[in-house]
Amino acid sequence: MIKFIFFISFLLILTVAQAQDKELLNQSLRKAGFEQVLIIPVRSSSEGIVYLVGIEHRGINNPSETLRLANSISLSRGFFENKFVLLNKGIALYSSEFENGKFSTKNLSEEFQRDINRNFSPSNYRFNVYIEPDIQVRFGDFENPVESKTAVSIASEIVLFKGFSLNTGILLPLQNDLDNETSNVKLGASYFDYFSKFSNNHYFQFSFGLFHNDRYGTDIEYRYMPLNSRLSFGLRYAKTGFYYFPENAVFFDSINDDLLLANLEYLFPKERISLSLDFGQFLFADSGLRASSFKQFKNIEIGLFATFTQTGNTAGFNFMIPIFPGKILRSNFFEFRTNDSFRWEYTYSNEGEIGRDFNSKRSLKNTLRRYNSNLLNSF
Repeated sequence: MIKFIFFISFLLILTVAQAQDKELLNQSLRKAGFEQVLIIPVRSSSEGIVYLVGIEHRGINNPSETLRLANSISLSRGFFENKFVLLNKGIALYSSEFENGKFSTKNLSEEFQRDINRNFSPSNYRFNVYIEPDIQVRFGDFENPVESKTAVSIASEIVLFKGFSLNTGILLPLQNDLDNETSNVKLGASYFDYFSKFSNNHYFQFSFGLFHNDRYGTDIEYRYMPLNSRLSFGLRYAKTGFYYFPENAVFFDSINDDLLLANLEYLFPKERISLSLDFGQFLFADSGLRASSFKQFKNIEIGLFATFTQTGNTAGFNFMIPIFPGKILRSNFFEFRTNDSFRWEYTYSNEGEIGRDFNSKRSLKNTLRRYNSNLLNSF
């Protein structure tokens, strides 16, 4: 009887200690900016219990950096064999673990997928407010060679339930010699967005509302991206109109502009270069194709493209960079920061609207490119 009582007491002490260790890991990860931290026991090992740790960090744009930071914190707290699951608005993308100095990845089993879903809660997210510049530039006018329109966006993404969020904010105009839009504070891009993964490797995104680039309407995108494959492809359909803020008013054009594009993209992991081809119908009923290349660095992406359509031919460049300083203020329930990245594109054209797109800041293609597991050990 005494042995039995001793055994039960030992189990209780061990359980309490493990719960304390889990809570300490949770607090350490959240202090570093992680959200939706889900710690699920998997099995026992010689080093202790192995946990599956679901993590999401909205202030870091590189998944490899996210995983390395989470692994470093876990090691410092005595967890030596944890597996990590990258989440995007609570949707599990894949699991990763650190072995022999490198990350290995695999798709999540149905059992662990259910565990992640069961433990998800929108209340695990901070109320997250971020700032970023909003810049439009046009070159070539004889009297004013550089015409620009600059504003600061103060925005927030509120996750309402798994995969579904409201993105909204305000624009603070700073300077404008590009058009005659009002210089008053106005509503920024404001839309609902639903992100989902069905089966393995199949991703879906549906958005509706007021988008970037003065377009409003609906935007639907599907992408097939196998976990370790270099090749991915996708389809996108959007039906939008033009909106505008003249003085003391708002103007909405008819929703009658269809965009229908297919995309093929191939990654060269060693060089961290992706070659991408979009073809179909762009905005303004302009059919043709666009060839792009993207070079990825740790927190930066640089791209070049050329477009050939029935309207004409053009070329340009784009880039994505982090915005200094990152975190400005963070508590358990609130975070104020600069956006994890700023994406900007310039197209040279004196022939009209050639191969125009919109909402590239939030497109599924651009988001998932950085999650390709072939890149995790490249930075």
